[in-house]
Amino acid sequence: VFNYVLEKNIDSAVFIGSYPNIGHWIFNHLLKIAFLNEEQKNLKFLVSDNNIPKRYLDFFNLLGFKNEIIFLQKSVLYNIDNIILPMMPWHSSASGFVSFCPNVIHYLRKFTIKNKNIEDTNIYISRKRALRRNLLNEAELVNYLKEKNFQIIFLEDLTLDRQIEIGNQAKNVICPWGASSNFLFFMNENKIGRAH
Repeated sequence: VFNYVLEKNIDSAVFIGSYPNIGHWIFNHLLKIAFLNEEQKNLKFLVSDNNIPKRYLDFFNLLGFKNEIIFLQKSVLYNIDNIILPMMPWHSSASGFVSFCPNVIHYLRKFTIKNKNIEDTNIYISRKRALRRNLLNEAELVNYLKEKNFQIIFLEDLTLDRQIEIGNQAKNVICPWGASSNFLFFMNENKIGRAH
């Protein structure tokens, strides 16, 4: 039994979905785009309206997509003539092993590596404002890192373009495990192994 207050008709669209965590947004949803053929890349994108931060939509522009975005709303019945449901680009086994589909990470990085800037910036990505997995001694750690010439940044304060710019120039990045780990994909290739 479906209860709905509104009904909408859509001809053709690609289901992207969404998630309010940046890592899940990128790998569970956004990178489905990598599997689309040229015709499908021109369709409308269906994005779930589940508190996704609007700044996450900047990734569509980064990847060169200007498609119409339809936010799927609660209590609405959508009749879609032709829907494309791309697979998620990764798989996790019962033993915890994670495998990404070939070339998906390269697909993203060809848009995030803008140039070969001089990599001379040391970055610490703070989780001070995070709701979970906070560091108990972060203030002490921040004081130490400032003495070692690290810049302290909060990703939620930065536009996507600014994050990419900083990532391209980063020599060393330290971040507690969490959504900020995705910042590694903005780092130049010869530096990715040096992130902590």
